[in-house]
Amino acid sequence: MSEPDTSPATRTRQRRKAARPQELLEAGLRLFLRKGLAGTRIEEVAREAGVSKGTLYLYYPSKDELFKAVVRHYLTQVIVEAGNLADVHDGPSAALLHQLATTWWLRVGSSEAAGLVVLLMNEATAFPDLAQFYMDEVLAPTTPCCAACWSVAWRAASSAHSTSHRTCTA
Repeated sequence: MSEPDTSPATRTRQRRKAARPQELLEAGLRLFLRKGLAGTRIEEVAREAGVSKGTLYLYYPSKDELFKAVVRHYLTQVIVEAGNLADVHDGPSAALLHQLATTWWLRVGSSEAAGLVVLLMNEATAFPDLAQFYMDEVLAPTTPCCAACWSVAWRAASSAHSTSHRTCTA
């Protein structure tokens, strides 16, 4: 029975394979922002990521699917995490809003990913299916997150009001 190949070249390929989805997302983000949705070719994304076109298609069956994965990775994931944070937050609403704004700024606003919002606004009429995807995957999930933030603020305000009301009537 032969032993598995653990040569440095094999270990490097294995590490590279594990990093490949992220490399494809990064290359896709850069090219979509630089060239737009219509101007970006899948071959260019593959070349930018250092893989063959066939390899890219193993991960993402179309340019639209790659774009959706980019949006999910850079935007939707942050919104879902923000909603989860808001759901379990137990402190002051100002602290929650500060944490959410800081997280958004660090992960999206100050990064290349901020360009995705502008890109979609500019290209929504040319790509209505992707615009709808953006509505469903990015904008719609912000509503529960905002509602959770308001709930935190409401609980704090209600608690403060009931405390001050008891103090005034005592």
